[in-house]
Amino acid sequence: MSSVDVNELDGIPVVQFSGDCDEYDAHLLSEQIDALLESGQNTMIIDLTGTDYISSKGLGVLTTRHKKCLADKGNMAVVCSDQRILKVFEITCLDKLFAVRASPEDARKALA
Repeated sequence: MSSVDVNELDGIPVVQFSGDCDEYDAHLLSEQIDALLESGQNTMIIDLTGTDYISSKGLGVLTTRHKKCLADKGNMAVVCSDQRILKVFEITCLDKLFAVRASPEDARKALA
């Protein structure tokens, strides 16, 4: 079962997704990001450390929400250290769109 939690790092929301970010559970991530955007948070970190798999649906959630962050003069960074998921970001060239870092602290620095 997938889950989403939100913490803060230096005042920036860190959305932690655990499980499979696929057609069945990607909505959990999108709902949480949308709630942050609606509350005025336009800069955030998406922590995929606990993510086992990400599908095109999950990547689509990240891409569209990233565009919303940028439109609101914010930004989004991604935390990921799993080589399989990093490979997906590389193959799709999303590693050039997102600041993908190994830790929330490194992601925070990338947003500065």
